[in-house]
Amino acid sequence: MDEPNGPYAVELRQLTKQFPGRGGGQPVTAVDHVSLQIGQGEFFTLLGPSGCGKTTTLRMIAGFELPTAGDLLIQGRAMTNIPPNGRPVNTVFQNYALFPHMTVADNVAFGLRVKRVSKAEREQRVQEALALVQLSDLRQRRPAQLSGGQQQRVALARAIVNQPQVLLLDEPLGALDLKLRREMQLELKHLQAHLGITFIYVTHDQEEALTMSDRIAVMQQGVVQQAADPVTIYEHPVNRFVADFIGESNFLAARVAATTNGRTEVDLLHGAWRLPVSLNGHGAASQPALTITVRPEKVLLAPPAELLNGAMAGSKLYCAQGVVQEAVYIGTDTRYQVALPTGESLVVRAPNMRQRGQDYKVGDTVQVAVYEEDLRPLWG
Repeated sequence: MDEPNGPYAVELRQLTKQFPGRGGGQPVTAVDHVSLQIGQGEFFTLLGPSGCGKTTTLRMIAGFELPTAGDLLIQGRAMTNIPPNGRPVNTVFQNYALFPHMTVADNVAFGLRVKRVSKAEREQRVQEALALVQLSDLRQRRPAQLSGGQQQRVALARAIVNQPQVLLLDEPLGALDLKLRREMQLELKHLQAHLGITFIYVTHDQEEALTMSDRIAVMQQGVVQQAADPVTIYEHPVNRFVADFIGESNFLAARVAATTNGRTEVDLLHGAWRLPVSLNGHGAASQPALTITVRPEKVLLAPPAELLNGAMAGSKLYCAQGVVQEAVYIGTDTRYQVALPTGESLVVRAPNMRQRGQDYKVGDTVQVAVYEEDLRPLWG
């Protein structure tokens, strides 16, 4: 990401949070020296499994938790000792926390009343916020009369009506069904682009993060494993955890076979495939642990007698024969698991284009193939 003209919207510098251990034991580190720079108007997602530290990080930005060490800046201003109500942020939670006895309009206006905004300005800002989330016609309803998606929109309107510089969202779509959740993902992304507000979003849903984000920070055990745009995260993971957590991956054991004139080659499938790799600073003599990963949708399938020709110019196509162990139809594609003679297996996701494709059954012998540029080395 390019350097901003002004301060970052949010900057974390070696931010650390420890909680007391049980029974006076060793403290538990929830966030471990996290450093991040989040740009103005960016949709930034903290992604990871339960207990990875993403929500604790968000709560420290909001001011609900105080860091044990490190610095936190919002719009270039130190926030470490500023209480939540003094920070230019608002938070949308998973449970929405709407007042059941208030109308939609009164729920949205509540924060403005607390700030003693004039009635005329309050009404105008409530109207604008409800229009943005497409709830103008429901302003007199109460939360119990709304669907889950509508309640989520009310919570959003209540947050944006205060005109925060940064909006924090803690798994706000978690309570919605899958179809509505996907619809709201796109609505949220469009809303963020319209408002130009920095969104910091917490989720454990990989597809959600890839769909909505400008950049993603993947966290594990309180540490940021990789922070990058969705394409880089998915296509170029820095380690096995990221490759495994973001989508589905195949992992093939590899060993350094030869290093000549700075060129290193590794063997896969017991030497059936030989792949040139970059050492990325690893010494060839130490022969560090190496895994090769490939995404299931990048593996090609064909009948065993059919030669997989038509390789892209300048690209090498690695081929092997195997047997279908599993075939699962999932609508947009079919997921195959193919056992190879080496004892390893590959998961393949073949798009369901029946006019051009072919179905395979368990027990069928097939040919799998992968382009060299789709095999990614993971060191360490």
